[in-house]
Amino acid sequence: MPDEMDYAVEKADKLHEFKLMEARQRANTREIEPTGNCHWCEEPTVEGRLFCNKDCSDDWDRSRRSYKK
Repeated sequence: MPDEMDYAVEKADKLHEFKLMEARQRANTREIEPTGNCHWCEEPTVEGRLFCNKDCSDDWDRSRRSYKK
């Protein structure tokens, strides 16, 4: 017969599975979509790219992190 510990472990396992599912869904969705132009400086980009170079990507990322604080 299951006891409280069994229920707690089962609940923790389900929560863990749910959190993993959420993380996987977030990983598969983009916050922004490619437009053909850099999202930071608006220069043309290679098809499918969000930024024209790593500097723009880093600048955009830093600005997003400071905005979320």
